[in-house]
Amino acid sequence: MSSGRFTVTLDTGSRVVIADSGPSSRPVGVVAVPGWKGADVGLRKLVARTVNDGCRVMILNLPGMGVSESGARLGDGLDGLSDLVEEVLGTLGTSEPVILAGHSFGATIAAAVAGRRLVPLRGLVLVSPVVVRPSGRSGAGAHAANACVNLFAAVLARAPRPVADAVVRSAVIEDVANAFLTRRGLSGFRRIRAEAAPERHLTADPRAAADQLLVASGHGCLESAAAVRVPTWIVAGDRDQLSPRDELEQLCGAVATCRMTLLPGAGHLAHQEEAEAMSGLFADAITHVVTL
Repeated sequence: MSSGRFTVTLDTGSRVVIADSGPSSRPVGVVAVPGWKGADVGLRKLVARTVNDGCRVMILNLPGMGVSESGARLGDGLDGLSDLVEEVLGTLGTSEPVILAGHSFGATIAAAVAGRRLVPLRGLVLVSPVVVRPSGRSGAGAHAANACVNLFAAVLARAPRPVADAVVRSAVIEDVANAFLTRRGLSGFRRIRAEAAPERHLTADPRAAADQLLVASGHGCLESAAAVRVPTWIVAGDRDQLSPRDELEQLCGAVATCRMTLLPGAGHLAHQEEAEAMSGLFADAITHVVTL
């Protein structure tokens, strides 16, 4: 049984750390991409049922997110991150195409990779995907949120490094975000906080976090949906704060072959707030997506 990490050195010189779980005798079945500022430890509960079912799963740690070292600044934006994922897939030496999965911003990257069709994939699973690019939303609330994102990214990118490090590690900022994204009140907030604990000791590079945050705010899965030709399954909460149900349905309808499973009452951090339920739904999606 595989259980560990290894490092892949890309053509750009970036060193990307991959977490490998599941039967080492089997080919890789799933490659997963975490969301913004996320790492492999944050998705282990999500993929646990899939691994227990006998599937080999690898989780890619994006550069600068506390596990993989920082690479160059993201001048190529989403295309640059898609290039990185495609190159990683090419180094795995898998005997057959994998199912590519992504959570939140990781879903945006996964959808872009699938839409580019430069690497063979067996299927696509999008967990709590961001459907519409946040920076493109209208209304006073959306404009205020975008202003906060831009300010936060500017601080991470330009403040003196000790200040930027303190901001990216701030428990107060994390708690405010978690309080906004919970759907189960205080009990849900506590579950999110407990599930996020393994990632809390990781120190993301604030410059890399700033770059990825701006890319995340400028893109959504919908822009890649029409070009996706592999079977796709969406798993999300039906009360996702970043992607309402009607948007999730719009995304599913825009993909040629797509199904969707929604967890009642769950929000954007459902993989932490409803960890066991989401792990089961993810495993079901991995099992069934290739039958579409």
